Amino acid sequence: MQAAKRLVRDVAASALSTGRAVVIFAIVYGLLSVPWTGLQEGYSKVFRSVGHTVFHDFGPRGVVKFLPLEKPTRTTDSEITTGVKGDRRIGFSSINPRFLGYLPTIEIIALILASSISWRRRLFSFVLGLIAIHLFIYLRLLLLIRIWYSSTTPWQQYHPSETMFAFLHRVNEVINVSPTAGFVVPVLIWIAVTFRSSDWERIIRRQQHDTPLTG
Repeated sequence: MQAAKRLVRDVAASALSTGRAVVIFAIVYGLLSVPWTGLQEGYSKVFRSVGHTVFHDFGPRGVVKFLPLEKPTRTTDSEITTGVKGDRRIGFSSINPRFLGYLPTIEIIALILASSISWRRRLFSFVLGLIAIHLFIYLRLLLLIRIWYSSTTPWQQYHPSETMFAFLHRVNEVINVSPTAGFVVPVLIWIAVTFRSSDWERIIRRQQHDTPLTG
């Protein structure tokens, strides 16, 4: 485990081995994380629209809607409603598109732009990274909705065993409730989509600090 942690640290140090790269990451992430007028609202609208399209028909009878909150707060501006066809009763829960999707996305963008690799490789990593991070966002939402439809409610559709239900809750705590996953997963994706086998060989030989990555 310690060896794996050291290897991850070496990978990060390799791609962000210069002060210039660190500054680029800080500037890009800092600028994008500022709640500019219209930026957060625009992202939330896209988030709700895509979520509504992807998850609207959930399971045998489920109906899921992504809606704006009537009274948004500093921490959230959206909600998910869940129900079943033929039943007017619904459940709802507020969500935070910024936490669930926006911050992980801008983190991987900033990491790739700051990496000491050629622009051709950055572009390739950028495309793969955005695909991967949105699969992670999809998994976050899928897990949330699946748990809601597995709970004892009027719109329950799934009846997992107690062990499976506890497992789903545990996974949900890790990737949705805890803020750690939203910061760690983009780093892991960045490592996976940015580095080649030759880069790993250089890292293992501890020569990465002397030779910037090219290609």
